[in-house]
Amino acid sequence: MKTKLLKNDFHSRSGFTLIEALVAAALFATFMVAVTSAFIYTTKLSRRTNAIRMANDNARYITEFLSKEIRNGRINYGDNTSLGPCNYSTMTASDHLLYITNVNGNAECFYLGDTNGVVSATGPVLWLKIQPGGSLTQYSSNINQIPSGSNGVTNEIISLHFIIQPAQNVAIQSSDSSHQQPQVIIEGTLVSSQDPQDVITVPFQTTVSIPEYDIPRS
Repeated sequence: MKTKLLKNDFHSRSGFTLIEALVAAALFATFMVAVTSAFIYTTKLSRRTNAIRMANDNARYITEFLSKEIRNGRINYGDNTSLGPCNYSTMTASDHLLYITNVNGNAECFYLGDTNGVVSATGPVLWLKIQPGGSLTQYSSNINQIPSGSNGVTNEIISLHFIIQPAQNVAIQSSDSSHQQPQVIIEGTLVSSQDPQDVITVPFQTTVSIPEYDIPRS
């Protein structure tokens, strides 16, 4: 009787069978795959959400910055200039560059160019070239430069047009009975990406009216 109890005690302490171990391993593997997949999906979703947010923020910053400069300045219709690519003889009423004089009397040339500052209709950079009044010095700034801490997100402007109304070759005088108020329509497309396989495209458009009529210089 004592031996039988020891035998039963031995069987009660025996380990898992091979089938039980295989089932447990399969369940554990399935659980790990599900957890890993959820983590990868959440990470991708977070990165895409961040890219969308930064793209929209950057598009809003660009339109607000341009609107402020245009609204507080005036369009140059008849001035010849050596300020970067903004040469009156090559500008049209719808182009990817714009020449204005800001509120401080400084000449400003906005244009779409490549990363080296050369004019390019496909971007990817919006450049601002400034020449202070009475100075021969010119300064260039990258308007859509990505701020620090962007975690590898890149923003590029692949298209940009400034549509000037009325057209540049129409003289606007203070006695003009048509009462055409100058305005600039800004249209563009910005792409943002953190992963080459996940590119965010953000179109933007705004219309900026200038409070006062522009009187072209003679």
